[in-house]
Amino acid sequence: MTSRKITAAALTTAALAAVAVGPASPASAAVVERKCATMQDHTITTPGHDVTLELTMCVERDSTGVYRATSTVWWTHGGWNVDFEKLEYHLRLERYDVVKRGAVCDLKAKVNSDGSGSSVCQVAWTSTTAPVTADGTFVYNHNNDGEGDYRLELTGSPSI
Repeated sequence: MTSRKITAAALTTAALAAVAVGPASPASAAVVERKCATMQDHTITTPGHDVTLELTMCVERDSTGVYRATSTVWWTHGGWNVDFEKLEYHLRLERYDVVKRGAVCDLKAKVNSDGSGSSVCQVAWTSTTAPVTADGTFVYNHNNDGEGDYRLELTGSPSI
């Protein structure tokens, strides 16, 4: 899907503000299966410095048979003149493109203030039936540009 003001070359899917939604898996449950999409790179063109994002997106199953989506985002930019009004990462655990559970990780404050960094976003452990995948979307808005929200659809993980 093509998004407005995103260069086709690279939007290094980056910097999620670390927000985990829901309870963690019990300490005794270990991750026994994990499948990840290839590293994704994207560049968001901004009125100031462009923001480069890189991300991994994975689906995991633990030893109790529950699933979650997890993702790490890294970002870099020129360090000043980045002013997002909104920068959200919508991470989803899906079964046949139907959302089973999701999380919204707000990266705006971190990316606006830090020239580089990383953040982890996770969907809470969820009981569902295989096959499941992780998928995600960035929703962003440049402050005071009058253009509204932009969407960047990401490539989901393989299924487990």
